[in-house]
Amino acid sequence: MKAYTLKILLNDSSPSVWRSLKVPAFITFQRLHEVIQGAMLWQDYHEFEFVTLEDTYRFVGDQEIIDEQNAMDEQDRPKWQYKLAKKVQIDRFLTRDKKVFYTYDFGDYWNVDVTLESVCEDYDKPYATCLAGEHPAPPEDVGGWDGFQQFLEAFRDPANEDHEEVLEWSEGWKDKFDKRSINAALRKIILKRPSPASSRASKAVQPQVDNVIDLSSPRAKWLALPQSLREQLLRNAYCPHCGITEIVNYHISSEKQMVYIEGKCKKCGKTINRCLD
Repeated sequence: MKAYTLKILLNDSSPSVWRSLKVPAFITFQRLHEVIQGAMLWQDYHEFEFVTLEDTYRFVGDQEIIDEQNAMDEQDRPKWQYKLAKKVQIDRFLTRDKKVFYTYDFGDYWNVDVTLESVCEDYDKPYATCLAGEHPAPPEDVGGWDGFQQFLEAFRDPANEDHEEVLEWSEGWKDKFDKRSINAALRKIILKRPSPASSRASKAVQPQVDNVIDLSSPRAKWLALPQSLREQLLRNAYCPHCGITEIVNYHISSEKQMVYIEGKCKKCGKTINRCLD
């Protein structure tokens, strides 16, 4: 069967964290998300999105995000369309553009380039295969690149006062590229051909108006903000213990008509929040 060799590169990593993966060409973006999770040995704790090369479409796993966009007035909608990742196959976009962009965990904010390197016609496995790679991906919820650097310092130094705590917290994380563990994880993700309905939806990729939702909801207000402003709000929060910091592992909530970002301080891990209004 037809398959793609994809290079998965974790942006801003130094040294570069990358994987070379062979995947069946028929899979959806939802399944590609699951494959990347396996290749990085992540646990799929957080939301994700794929962005096409021209930023025309964004493929997500949460139907609520799509419903919120469809309920917006035309002039308030962003330039891209959100589509459900499980309904769109990767082949149309990778064969045309050769690249898509993947973001996972909007707290730690891992950005990944997915590049088509080659095509084969005789792949015979119902799962993806890791062919090569270098360096381990950061563990889940480590706090972005700054948190990962602090984690590595404690992890690698038995004399560090946080060493034992970090070892326990990381639950078996390995400070090396572990091809055997990656392929064991990938073999558990059985990739089946999508239904004819999914294939038709992938070809159409047409906007659909679903249920109208309450645009005053906290999440709707948050998503209505430009992405640059959302990032600024997350990175300029106040922690009573650390001063100016970044909020990670956050969620959006409301109280008495006020909308809040509530999460963890990236520096100390304590719960903090800030108001949007």
